[in-house]
Amino acid sequence: MSSVRFVFFKGISLLSRLIRFWTRSSISHVAYKAGDSELIEAWKFHDGVRWGVSDFSNHTPGTPWEEWEVDVTDEMARRIDEGFRRLAGKKVPWDLSGVVGFVFKCGDDPGSFFCSEGCVQVLQDAGVLPKGLEAWRFSPVLFREVLKVVGARKVAEGVVGD
Repeated sequence: MSSVRFVFFKGISLLSRLIRFWTRSSISHVAYKAGDSELIEAWKFHDGVRWGVSDFSNHTPGTPWEEWEVDVTDEMARRIDEGFRRLAGKKVPWDLSGVVGFVFKCGDDPGSFFCSEGCVQVLQDAGVLPKGLEAWRFSPVLFREVLKVVGARKVAEGVVGD
């Protein structure tokens, strides 16, 4: 048996506060935690907003975060890690239309993923979540709630920069 971890951020930047307002939650972002400090996430990089490998230092100091862990089979853990590394390796773009869809219900861009959308898709592909879920409908907080249903538990919390 293995486990995988996700870090949920309660962002304090202007964009994060807008996302929190639009989604009516305290959570603005989620990242897959690969190893001790490596994050794979849809984030701001030098060449734009896209999926890539990052770490906590890219987040605004003072941002609260929570780390959640869910038990999976060894095979699921391997497929999850490969799925996120594939998103980062291909530099899959951020799905702005999907984020706007939380407000205007306009759908998404099938060639890109925002943070929680990518997480749902990877977990579906690995067999942790059922197929057929419309990943673009999942805000970060809704993704966290779905993880709780499959047995996730909070294992750590902190503040960026502490």
